[in-house]
Amino acid sequence: MPELCFPPVGRPDVSIVMVTYNAAAWARRALQAVIENTEPRYEMIVVDNGSTDGTSELLGNEVRNAQLILNERNHGFGPANTQGAGHAIGRYLLFLNNDALVQPGWLPPLLEAIEANERIAAVGPRLLNLDGSLQGAGHLVARTGSTVAYGFGDPADRVEYRFPRVVDYLSGACLMVRRSSFNEVGGFDPVYGLGYFEEADLCLSLAERGYRVVYEPRSLVAHVRGASPRNASLSLLARASYAGFRGRRSPR
Repeated sequence: MPELCFPPVGRPDVSIVMVTYNAAAWARRALQAVIENTEPRYEMIVVDNGSTDGTSELLGNEVRNAQLILNERNHGFGPANTQGAGHAIGRYLLFLNNDALVQPGWLPPLLEAIEANERIAAVGPRLLNLDGSLQGAGHLVARTGSTVAYGFGDPADRVEYRFPRVVDYLSGACLMVRRSSFNEVGGFDPVYGLGYFEEADLCLSLAERGYRVVYEPRSLVAHVRGASPRNASLSLLARASYAGFRGRRSPR
């Protein structure tokens, strides 16, 4: 198969961090989509979380001009992303799942949105399901602590999903964050381990410090959902029982 060759960029604006855990075929598709659909103003950082299906071998044999970090075990989604961010040099961090397929022209709208105001610390795209329906136009948190992906399953081009706005939090499938703001709150909280809610906690922590979290619909990214499960038993437990997280009160 052809190599996954990323463009060499001396001073990248964006550091794309992708954590892989098995699902080698999807990881390859996700990386290829970045190469095909992204202008050369980024660096690529891939953290493999102890894959056992040949993903780490694929990365070592096929990926060129990217930083590769090969963990011996699964450290969890948040810690591995924070690990990758520690190697970044771009002003902005872009966390991208290994089952997220970026579409043509996806990056400039995110950059335009985050650079429009210094109080905007995080931006995210209009997420699509593989059938083209909407997966989420940002996420909302209820007073009970329950969460919802706004518009899930609706036609993606409905008018209410076509304008930018401040949201409670954004999916970690594709999430751009100012590196300075990410460091200010201490990155993803490791307390979540192999479970979920890391991105919700991060966005709420940013909001506590007066930053805005913004949904940008001009950017389109398709997301498989669950192609590389973090940990099935823990995620089910978290989704069933966790209610009431409110973000960290102080930086870690």
